[in-house]
Amino acid sequence: MVIVQLNPPIFVIEGLDVTVYHSIEDTLRALEPVDVRNNEYSVYDSEGHRLELGVARVPFWGFEKVVLDDVESEPKHAPELASQLASFLADSGVDPTWLAAASLSQLEKKTLELKAGESRVEE
Repeated sequence: MVIVQLNPPIFVIEGLDVTVYHSIEDTLRALEPVDVRNNEYSVYDSEGHRLELGVARVPFWGFEKVVLDDVESEPKHAPELASQLASFLADSGVDPTWLAAASLSQLEKKTLELKAGESRVEE
């Protein structure tokens, strides 16, 4: 079994919307089990590791919670994360020329700046 260190922030993408969380624990608490079950989200850490989420029933209490099912061992989805962040940023009015040349870390930084302007990063 390979243990993967997640590198926050965690990016949750739903369509063209991006929500950013400081930790996987914050992410799991915030997401709705029904949406996870319906595959509404794409979830990545800052390096592009794709996070697979699932739903588990809490024994005795009977309610459901979102859980981390799996994390890929290598950040194979960094290009996918970059593409989705670029789409979000383009939809937010960021210059397409800048987007075409931006690295993943630059796209993440610009996303964090925009999200901070909307409100705060989710905790």
